[in-house]
Amino acid sequence: EIYDPPKAFYLFQKKLAKVQKKMSRQFEMRKALYAQEKKQAKEQGIKLPKLSSLPYSNRLKKQIKKVAKLHTKIANIRDHHQKKIASIIDNRYRYFAMEEHPLQFMIKNKKLSKATADRAIFQQKSHLKNKLGERYIPTSNQRPGIGGNTQTCLCGESVKKELKDRIHHCPKCDLKADRDVVSAN
Repeated sequence: EIYDPPKAFYLFQKKLAKVQKKMSRQFEMRKALYAQEKKQAKEQGIKLPKLSSLPYSNRLKKQIKKVAKLHTKIANIRDHHQKKIASIIDNRYRYFAMEEHPLQFMIKNKKLSKATADRAIFQQKSHLKNKLGERYIPTSNQRPGIGGNTQTCLCGESVKKELKDRIHHCPKCDLKADRDVVSAN
Protein backbone atom coordinates (compact mmCIF):
# COMPACT_ATOMS: atom_id res chain seq x y z
CA GLU A 1 0.00 0.00 0.00
CA ILE A 2 1.17 3.50 -0.75
CA TYR A 3 0.29 6.27 1.68
CA ASP A 4 0.74 9.62 0.01
CA PRO A 5 0.34 12.48 2.48
CA PRO A 6 -1.51 15.65 1.50
CA LYS A 7 0.75 18.39 0.24
CA ALA A 8 -0.38 20.91 2.86
CA PHE A 9 2.30 23.50 2.16
CA TYR A 10 1.77 23.20 -1.59
CA LEU A 11 -1.97 23.81 -1.16
CA PHE A 12 -1.44 27.02 0.82
CA GLN A 13 1.80 28.18 -0.82
CA LYS A 14 0.30 31.08 -2.82
CA LYS A 15 -1.82 32.34 0.06
CA LEU A 16 1.13 32.08 2.44
CA ALA A 17 3.40 33.96 0.03
CA LYS A 18 0.81 36.72 -0.26
CA VAL A 19 0.36 37.26 3.50
CA GLN A 20 4.09 36.98 4.19
CA LYS A 21 4.86 39.52 1.47
CA LYS A 22 2.40 41.95 3.03
CA MET A 23 3.96 41.38 6.46
CA SER A 24 7.45 41.91 5.02
CA ARG A 25 6.38 45.22 3.48
CA GLN A 26 5.01 46.34 6.83
CA PHE A 27 8.30 45.51 8.52
CA GLU A 28 10.20 47.43 5.83
CA MET A 29 7.91 50.43 6.29
CA ARG A 30 8.50 50.24 10.04
CA LYS A 31 12.27 50.36 9.44
CA ALA A 32 11.94 53.31 7.04
CA LEU A 33 9.79 55.30 9.48
CA TYR A 34 12.23 54.57 12.29
CA ALA A 35 15.14 55.76 10.13
CA GLN A 36 13.30 59.05 9.49
CA GLU A 37 12.50 59.52 13.18
CA LYS A 38 16.10 58.70 14.10
CA LYS A 39 17.37 61.32 11.64
CA GLN A 40 15.03 63.96 13.09
CA ALA A 41 15.94 62.99 16.65
CA LYS A 42 19.65 63.27 15.85
CA GLU A 43 19.13 66.81 14.52
CA GLN A 44 17.29 67.72 17.73
CA GLY A 45 19.86 65.98 19.92
CA ILE A 46 17.43 63.38 21.29
CA LYS A 47 18.37 59.72 21.59
CA LEU A 48 15.74 57.20 20.43
CA PRO A 49 15.38 53.68 21.84
CA LYS A 50 16.31 50.74 19.61
CA LEU A 51 13.80 49.67 16.98
CA SER A 52 13.48 46.21 18.54
CA SER A 53 12.26 47.75 21.83
CA LEU A 54 9.46 49.74 20.14
CA PRO A 55 5.99 48.12 20.03
CA TYR A 56 4.50 46.84 16.79
CA SER A 57 1.58 48.64 15.20
CA ASN A 58 -1.84 47.01 15.43
CA ARG A 59 -1.85 46.33 11.68
CA LEU A 60 1.50 44.56 11.90
CA LYS A 61 0.35 42.50 14.88
CA LYS A 62 -2.75 41.47 12.92
CA GLN A 63 -0.64 40.47 9.90
CA ILE A 64 1.76 38.45 12.08
CA LYS A 65 -1.27 36.58 13.47
CA LYS A 66 -2.50 35.82 9.93
CA VAL A 67 0.88 34.34 8.96
CA ALA A 68 1.05 32.33 12.20
CA LYS A 69 -2.48 30.97 11.73
CA LEU A 70 -1.69 29.85 8.19
CA HIS A 71 1.50 28.08 9.32
CA THR A 72 -0.46 26.43 12.14
CA LYS A 73 -3.15 25.29 9.71
CA ILE A 74 -0.52 23.70 7.46
CA ALA A 75 1.12 21.97 10.44
CA ASN A 76 -2.25 20.70 11.72
CA ILE A 77 -3.22 19.23 8.34
CA ARG A 78 0.13 17.45 8.13
CA ASP A 79 -0.02 16.25 11.75
CA HIS A 80 -3.59 14.96 11.47
CA HIS A 81 -2.82 12.95 8.36
CA GLN A 82 0.34 11.45 9.86
CA LYS A 83 -1.47 10.41 13.03
CA LYS A 84 -4.23 8.86 10.91
CA ILE A 85 -1.69 6.83 8.90
CA ALA A 86 0.06 5.70 12.10
CA SER A 87 -3.29 4.58 13.50
CA ILE A 88 -4.18 2.64 10.32
CA ILE A 89 -0.81 0.88 10.35
CA ASP A 90 -1.16 0.16 14.07
CA ASN A 91 -4.55 -1.52 13.51
CA ARG A 92 -3.57 -3.53 10.42
CA TYR A 93 -0.10 -4.90 11.07
CA ARG A 94 1.51 -6.88 13.85
CA TYR A 95 5.02 -5.61 13.04
CA PHE A 96 6.18 -2.68 10.97
CA ALA A 97 9.67 -2.32 9.47
CA MET A 98 10.83 1.04 8.14
CA GLU A 99 14.03 1.85 6.30
CA GLU A 100 16.27 4.27 8.15
CA HIS A 101 17.33 6.87 5.59
CA PRO A 102 19.46 9.88 6.39
CA LEU A 103 17.05 12.67 5.46
CA GLN A 104 19.66 15.42 5.13
CA PHE A 105 20.53 14.45 1.55
CA MET A 106 16.90 14.96 0.54
CA ILE A 107 16.72 18.38 2.17
CA LYS A 108 20.02 19.50 0.62
CA ASN A 109 18.78 18.53 -2.85
CA LYS A 110 17.22 21.69 -4.33
CA LYS A 111 14.65 19.77 -6.34
CA LEU A 112 13.52 17.55 -3.46
CA SER A 113 13.83 19.87 -0.47
CA LYS A 114 10.39 21.49 -0.61
CA ALA A 115 8.56 18.21 -1.18
CA THR A 116 10.59 16.50 1.56
CA ALA A 117 9.94 19.27 4.06
CA ASP A 118 6.24 19.29 3.15
CA ARG A 119 5.92 15.57 3.86
CA ALA A 120 7.76 15.86 7.22
CA ILE A 121 9.19 12.36 7.01
CA PHE A 122 10.96 12.51 10.38
CA GLN A 123 7.72 13.57 12.07
CA GLN A 124 5.92 10.63 10.42
CA LYS A 125 8.59 8.27 11.78
CA SER A 126 8.10 9.74 15.25
CA HIS A 127 4.34 9.20 15.12
CA LEU A 128 4.87 5.60 14.00
CA LYS A 129 7.44 4.92 16.74
CA ASN A 130 5.13 6.36 19.41
CA LYS A 131 2.06 4.49 18.17
CA LEU A 132 3.69 1.11 17.52
CA GLY A 133 6.25 1.01 20.32
CA GLU A 134 8.13 -2.32 20.28
CA ARG A 135 6.41 -3.35 17.03
CA TYR A 136 8.31 -0.64 15.09
CA ILE A 137 11.44 -2.20 13.60
CA PRO A 138 14.05 0.15 12.11
CA THR A 139 15.71 -1.47 9.09
CA SER A 140 18.93 -0.61 7.29
CA ASN A 141 18.63 0.79 3.80
CA GLN A 142 21.65 -1.28 2.72
CA ARG A 143 21.76 -5.08 2.42
CA PRO A 144 25.10 -6.78 3.07
CA GLY A 145 26.68 -7.92 -0.21
CA ILE A 146 23.83 -6.56 -2.33
CA GLY A 147 23.75 -2.80 -1.74
CA GLY A 148 20.80 -0.45 -1.52
CA ASN A 149 17.28 -1.83 -1.29
CA THR A 150 16.07 0.26 -4.22
CA GLN A 151 18.96 -1.00 -6.38
CA THR A 152 18.07 -4.68 -5.97
CA CYS A 153 15.28 -6.70 -7.58
CA LEU A 154 13.21 -9.31 -5.72
CA CYS A 155 15.02 -12.00 -7.72
CA GLY A 156 18.37 -10.76 -6.33
CA GLU A 157 19.56 -9.05 -9.52
CA SER A 158 21.29 -5.70 -9.08
CA VAL A 159 19.45 -3.00 -11.08
CA LYS A 160 21.21 0.38 -10.97
CA LYS A 161 18.97 3.44 -10.91
CA GLU A 162 19.32 7.18 -10.52
CA LEU A 163 17.26 9.07 -7.94
CA LYS A 164 15.02 10.40 -10.71
CA ASP A 165 14.15 6.86 -11.93
CA ARG A 166 10.88 6.00 -10.18
CA ILE A 167 10.06 2.77 -12.09
CA HIS A 168 11.96 -0.47 -11.40
CA HIS A 169 12.53 -2.65 -14.47
CA CYS A 170 14.55 -5.86 -14.05
CA PRO A 171 16.12 -7.30 -17.23
CA LYS A 172 16.50 -10.75 -15.63
CA CYS A 173 12.96 -11.49 -14.41
CA ASP A 174 11.20 -8.69 -16.39
CA LEU A 175 9.55 -7.27 -13.25
CA LYS A 176 8.25 -3.76 -13.82
CA ALA A 177 6.83 -1.86 -10.85
CA ASP A 178 7.12 1.26 -8.73
CA ARG A 179 10.62 1.57 -7.26
CA ASP A 180 9.44 2.08 -3.68
CA VAL A 181 7.02 -0.86 -3.79
CA VAL A 182 9.75 -3.23 -5.01
CA SER A 183 12.07 -1.91 -2.31
CA ALA A 184 9.44 -2.44 0.39
CA ASN A 185 8.89 -6.03 -0.75
